[in-house]
Amino acid sequence: MPTRRMPAIPRNEATRLYLDQKISVNALARDYGVSAPYLTKLFKEWQVPLRGRKEAARLREADKREQ
Repeated sequence: MPTRRMPAIPRNEATRLYLDQKISVNALARDYGVSAPYLTKLFKEWQVPLRGRKEAARLREADKREQ
């Protein structure tokens, strides 16, 4: 059975969007056509500091207030 090739993820862009624009792993994964666990794995390999549940929840609440 052939192995599935994952789409290339632009490291600098994905990291910038996650860290600076505060876009979630789920949203980025959806945009890049990969799973959230796969993107999380890449971020760990790239040594990108991942947000904890508390910070992610805080960002979601702030986003809801802005809308």
